[in-house]
This record gives sequence, C-alpha cells and structure tokens, in this order.
Amino acid sequence: GNSIIKEFIERERNKARQIDIKHYKDWRQVIKEIVECEMIISSSLHGLILSDAYHIPNIWIKFSDETFDGSFKYLDYFASVKRPIDRPLIIRSRLDLSDLLQYKDSYSPITFDAQKLLSVCPFIDKNKILP
Repeated sequence: GNSIIKEFIERERNKARQIDIKHYKDWRQVIKEIVECEMIISSSLHGLILSDAYHIPNIWIKFSDETFDGSFKYLDYFASVKRPIDRPLIIRSRLDLSDLLQYKDSYSPITFDAQKLLSVCPFIDKNKILP
C-alpha cells in the first residue's frame, strides 16, 4: 500500500494509511509501517529521510503554497544525499493517489556509506558494530 506521512498540523482524512511520526509510542512501529509501503507521500522531512533510508519511493508534498518557509532543511537534506533538488508538490484539493503514483517510477534510491556514519556516531560502542 501507499502511505502519507504528514506533519501533525496538516492532518486530513485520506484513503491512504496515515503514519503519525510526531506522536508514536514505539519508533519501531513507525519503521515497520514505513517499510510495509510501496510509496510514501510526505510533508514531513523525517518521513522522507526514513523512506530514503529504506529505499521506499517517496515524494515531498505540501498542502498549501502560501509560504515556502522551512524549505531550507529539505533542500539541505536533498543536497547532502545527492538527491535531485525538487520543490514540493503542492496539494490544493482532494488528494488523488493515482496521480501521485506516477512519481514512483522516477524515484532513484539514495546511496550512503553506513559504516562512515556509524564510525562517527558519538553514542554507540563502535567495537560492537564495526568489524
């Protein structure tokens, strides 16, 4: 199935599953729900990052074009993982999932060196993780 990850402030009823990443009880459940999806449609940067980490096709959306505030963090993330820099898809009316599924085929998974990331992580015991 497909999933929509939205910031708490932008909640709406849709036919797709909604994953609440702001008020979860167990972060493992959020990951489980994300990896069960074919595609993630997200207004949340965390939703895009988690989707990319698990190579789940995703698209950045906004529910209003009144302001583009806060876009720097998205653009910064996209640049850091060499993801094409796109503006969000603005949703102005009822969400038609079939229209959004066309973006699934153009998704390119990100690549990163997890070992490099783990080697600089300050709060894990590197002797237990790295060979």
